[in-house]
Amino acid sequence: MHFPIFLDHNSTTPVAPEVIEAIRLHLLGPPGNPASRTHSHGWSARDILEESRSSVARLIGARPREVILTSGATEANNLAILGCAAAAQHPGHLVTCATEHRSVLDPVKLLERQGWRVTRLATAGDGTLHPETLESVLADDTVLVTVMLANNETGVILPIADISRLCRQRGILFQ
Repeated sequence: MHFPIFLDHNSTTPVAPEVIEAIRLHLLGPPGNPASRTHSHGWSARDILEESRSSVARLIGARPREVILTSGATEANNLAILGCAAAAQHPGHLVTCATEHRSVLDPVKLLERQGWRVTRLATAGDGTLHPETLESVLADDTVLVTVMLANNETGVILPIADISRLCRQRGILFQ
């Protein structure tokens, strides 16, 4: 039997068998809503959710209360970008790449219509964003820099550690 070769790992990846098994076990159990705190099915679902949150926190060196679980990248990016803007309480400056995913570019466009100053950086010929290019556009009112680790279409990996360090030195939120 011949199986097709899967060449779209940039947009999704096959699910590992051990992940399928873990999910299968939960799907076969009684249904429960983690927000339902009045019965055992809800309590079980809540326990599973909190175990997952704790695992992610350990993996990234965070506290569980600092981990917000979402349904996917679009929801997570909207929450992060629009949440940072709301916390700023007034329009400021936001920096992103012109090559960002739509789930970033769309909320950025919304903020721009609401008075935010937006800089969309072009990438270099090799598809990367050089930290010096980013540094040259940062301003006193820069609130957020939002760039992806790896481009979902080209696979180019950005120098995230350098970009993160630059933002941290300037007190700028980085997503």
